[in-house]
Amino acid sequence: MEKIAKENSLNRTGAINFNTYGQQDGIGFSPCSDKFVDNFLFHVYVPDYFVTAKKTCTKVGHVNKHIRDMLTGSGFGKCEVKAVALSPLKEKPNELDRVYGRLKTKESDETLYYMQEFKISCADEEYSKVLEFLHTDEYRIRNIFSKDIEVTMDYSGSFDKEEVIHHLTTKEGFRMQGATKDAERTILDNTDQVGNNCLTYMETVQGLTFRWSTLEGLGMPNNTRLAKARDLTKDRGLTQAEVTFYCADNVPCDGLMEDTLKRTTQYVSPSLVYSTPFADTWRAYCDTVLQSLVVIDQTRDVGLLSFTPLSYTILLEEVLAEKK
Repeated sequence: MEKIAKENSLNRTGAINFNTYGQQDGIGFSPCSDKFVDNFLFHVYVPDYFVTAKKTCTKVGHVNKHIRDMLTGSGFGKCEVKAVALSPLKEKPNELDRVYGRLKTKESDETLYYMQEFKISCADEEYSKVLEFLHTDEYRIRNIFSKDIEVTMDYSGSFDKEEVIHHLTTKEGFRMQGATKDAERTILDNTDQVGNNCLTYMETVQGLTFRWSTLEGLGMPNNTRLAKARDLTKDRGLTQAEVTFYCADNVPCDGLMEDTLKRTTQYVSPSLVYSTPFADTWRAYCDTVLQSLVVIDQTRDVGLLSFTPLSYTILLEEVLAEKK
């Protein structure tokens, strides 16, 4: 049913130009928030006797609770902890005592080891408080280690991805992923993964990942940092500039993160930045909605309602049953 919906939906929202009704006013990006830690990644080393045949870690729940209890004990109340990836290690950890929940009696020379990652979302926590915590040994002594940290600032204004890519590759010395020319900064060809309103590039020298994302303005819970930024930028649009620091258990100092974050927008000329109110952003979105597609499987009395090729709501079982 999903395949049928994808092939027949006329609402091609993936290539929307959200700035269709905006204008380039020469103001550029204007900061509307202080920097904050959007999220950080922890990881633990786990041996294969804690990994199932389906490649899931049996210790996930235990570690998740361990991290949440540790954060609560450190005064955090607005964090979300989620297991995000389990990947095999090519080599054993340098120090096996760093393995979480290690059971020496179950180990052998053939024991394999994995890295289980956990994402801690903390955008509504104070930046200084998060950084202070990450610089302590509070988690390391529990065999929990930091992997990366994502620092973010909110700006008013929005951008057109293709226009910015053209500017960066022709004026600022960037290159596209897969291009043969040498460059310190590479724009990732990942629109299929992140969408048309997000641009990601990597900096070779510093080993950093930068991301600019223009947000559409809806679907944000009230009384959050993001909602406040939304309200401040309703007349121009909201763009988030994010930098991912790969810290490998050595969290950068505040000065480095401050300097790096401030230069995230220096490559985008003010003439490229749009002022697009959220109302006009959604006006452009609604222009692409040409149909509401319903796919029905009468053999099972189920249906699928599709708004876009990537959006499905399977809520039609009861509706169809009532018509019998």
